Amino acid sequence: MSSGGVAFPLPASGTGMFLSTGYTNTYNLDVVNARVAPNGFARSAVTIDGKYPGTTIKGNRGDSFRITVNNKLTDPNLDRSTALHWHGLLQYGTAYADGPSGATQCPIGPAASFTYEFHAAHQAGTFWYHSHVRSQYTDGAKGAFIIYDPQDPIKNHAPYDIDNDDTILQLSDWFHAPSPGLLRRYFSDDNAGSSKEPPIDGGLINGFGRCAVDCPKNTPYYTNTVQTGKAYRMRVIN
Repeated sequence: MSSGGVAFPLPASGTGMFLSTGYTNTYNLDVVNARVAPNGFARSAVTIDGKYPGTTIKGNRGDSFRITVNNKLTDPNLDRSTALHWHGLLQYGTAYADGPSGATQCPIGPAASFTYEFHAAHQAGTFWYHSHVRSQYTDGAKGAFIIYDPQDPIKNHAPYDIDNDDTILQLSDWFHAPSPGLLRRYFSDDNAGSSKEPPIDGGLINGFGRCAVDCPKNTPYYTNTVQTGKAYRMRVIN
């Protein structure tokens, strides 16, 4: 999933702000419809690589990223165009790669691809990415984006032993109805003046949960096993 070798040109700065490792993390993400049942209720979704949540993107502070997004959406009941936004990441000289459809780029049409290239000059931490076409991300198009800092200052005052995929917690709302219908109802005349948002059908942790009505009672909850005496850095994305 990753390869090294190319650093993108950076603005000159006397502040040392634009750190470059010279390494490029390369990802190919397929945005594809899949049937999922994260809380026991099965529905068609918009997923990244057929998973919900989607593939976790990872790199180090000062790395570059080259992320190709392939639109393989086919479900006529869901939005078939897409675009991905890297939430919380600053775009220095690469505004085109920010992701908001209709603002910095045209949406990626069905059977089309788009490559985002940008540099994580000075940022490190816990981020996420999501679709930025209408309310498509509520259909499942989102995932974690983690930038590690090899010189993590947190370790100076709160040392930890474990910081890996198992310590990423993604909390999210989940809807049983497809987002196009939810959006139509939200902007309908019946809802005018109230701005009442559609009620959720459940909450999820890393894509696991259990709905209260008309769902199998054996649907698994999210679980995580920890070791006594170990300190964990938990990265929570809400």
